[in-house]
Amino acid sequence: MQAPSVSPRSAAQIGNPSILVVERVAKALGVDVSEIFKPN
Repeated sequence: MQAPSVSPRSAAQIGNPSILVVERVAKALGVDVSEIFKPN
């Protein structure tokens, strides 16, 4: 598998593509995504 490039098909398997984009941007900024999406 080619991890760096995300195809629309693999994004659909993961879930909402926009969430995937947020996750990739957060990783690029060095932000922990779990901190952003935690319940409380």
